[in-house]
Amino acid sequence: MRNANSKSAVALALTPVPQAASVRYRSLRKIAPGPLEEAARPSPSPREARTGRGPGRGVLHTCERPNLAERLLSPPLSFVPNGGEGDGGPGVDCQSALRHAARSTPPLRFHSHTLTHLFPPLLAAFLLLFLAATLAPARTITLKPDALDAFAVLAENHPRNGWAAQPIDASLYLSNPPLAAPNTSFIVRYSFAQIPPGQRITHAEWIIPGGAAATSTVTVWRVIADWGIGVCHQLRMAYPKPLPWSVPGARGKSIDRATKPTGSGKFSASPQVTVNVTQDVELWHTGAAPNRGWLLTFDSASLLVSPTHGGRGQWQLRITYEPE
Repeated sequence: MRNANSKSAVALALTPVPQAASVRYRSLRKIAPGPLEEAARPSPSPREARTGRGPGRGVLHTCERPNLAERLLSPPLSFVPNGGEGDGGPGVDCQSALRHAARSTPPLRFHSHTLTHLFPPLLAAFLLLFLAATLAPARTITLKPDALDAFAVLAENHPRNGWAAQPIDASLYLSNPPLAAPNTSFIVRYSFAQIPPGQRITHAEWIIPGGAAATSTVTVWRVIADWGIGVCHQLRMAYPKPLPWSVPGARGKSIDRATKPTGSGKFSASPQVTVNVTQDVELWHTGAAPNRGWLLTFDSASLLVSPTHGGRGQWQLRITYEPE
């Protein structure tokens, strides 16, 4: 009977192992690296497993767990090289051996030398990211009049007309070139879509060009109240329903416009006025305040340069930003 079993084991070793069984067969070879006769030793009884005696001694304690991917891809299999249930011969139940090995194998531990090997590349990657962020150059963009997404004239003499910047006669009004006066102001709003997210505004200045004979002082205010379609001297919007300014002409401080002006300048010293608007642009870009644009007021009559014709390149909003 022993010779027959040996011949069966040798024949099985020479037979190609199916893919599904290859994982368990490799585990079995790790169990018994000796002769095939040793690999065919029967599984120990529960008593033999507890005492460490019997034909299965030393087998269960050397079994290794298979790779996790192999365990997921391979179906459950009990590999019996020396007979099985069909012929009644003794066999080796590798599933039992694996379960016993899983219980007896100590848990994986994180060794200090692993941290030693991983720390230099992690530190180098962190330093590269830090240097890329800190050494990234600042960028300056110039917004021209085509970056405006809203503009209106607030004329006291024409309270329901939002474009009466330059009245020609009783039936004709022009808004370009803009003619400023103490009772005529302008409300404008820029789009800042050209500034990418994650940037910090470091500087912003608005260049307002005046005509050759301009001598007035222009004051820039940050608008607080929302305004929209139909805006004019009397109303901040006419659609979907009329909503008036708290004071006509958006003059209500802390309600229609900010309490203090953003800046001001006089045309007499220069054909253009430059106003520092860094704080306003930063508020709008970060979302700390909604972008409602600026209100320009004047202390005397002045003709400004056309933002769409000859003075198109003179109206400039320069914004410098850098990564946060």
